[in-house]
Amino acid sequence: MTSARSMRHPRRLGRGNLSGLVFQECEKRAKSASRAWPSALCALLLLAPWAAPARVFESWGARSSDPVHALMVGKEPAYTTTMKLNGGAGALEVYQVEGTPPQVLERLTAGYRALGAQVFCVSGAKLGWGVVLYEGRVIRLLVSNMGQHNTCMLFRIEQTEAEFARSQGVPTAPLPPTVPLYPGTRWTQSIENEDAHSMTATATVGAEPNAVLRYYAETLPSAGWAPGLGPRDQASSLYVRGAELLAITANSTGVRGQTVVIFLHKRLK
Repeated sequence: MTSARSMRHPRRLGRGNLSGLVFQECEKRAKSASRAWPSALCALLLLAPWAAPARVFESWGARSSDPVHALMVGKEPAYTTTMKLNGGAGALEVYQVEGTPPQVLERLTAGYRALGAQVFCVSGAKLGWGVVLYEGRVIRLLVSNMGQHNTCMLFRIEQTEAEFARSQGVPTAPLPPTVPLYPGTRWTQSIENEDAHSMTATATVGAEPNAVLRYYAETLPSAGWAPGLGPRDQASSLYVRGAELLAITANSTGVRGQTVVIFLHKRLK
């Protein structure tokens, strides 16, 4: 398994500007950004239509030779759809796979390298992240322990090199103007699912989580949002505005006064 420290040599990729982009993303994920990915991607699934059209993966998707197929439980992905990550088009597949995150990424690394791909990954006991360069494509891998014995969820996002480069930009105003923003909000990531009419946006703010949630509880009603039914806890809130749903979660980055905020916005059909 490749460690975070060994990813400090982008020249090993041998891909010019692309190597720098991949290196930067690896560094970001290895440090802290990957904390938001499981919540953001799981939220995307919760907000998505589960009858994904077959046309989506006529040109995208893991080929039969892809190492993913040796690990998956069942014969088909649990979920497939097209998406935009920070404006860059891609395809998302979700699999249930056998093993722990370190085991899954170790097997995927060996499998992709056997095909001649370049692979870089980082893994802990419950979460692993990696990136693969293979035949003009960039494949992101996120493996998350969902609490089931010896099985994980594998999120596989595939993009062309051009779309991957486009995804490195910082998202701007990913939410509708009816959602006020906490002062100093810094957008870090957006995931748009057009088929599901949903957007998941991640940001950081210089405040404690309870202060962020209190701000939205005080400002959203004046913008037409009403508190929604459903579970409420100290880390999340749900709001409704006509045919729109908005869920907000706020969690500390581990640094005092710094919070990761995930917004889940969906328009109902």
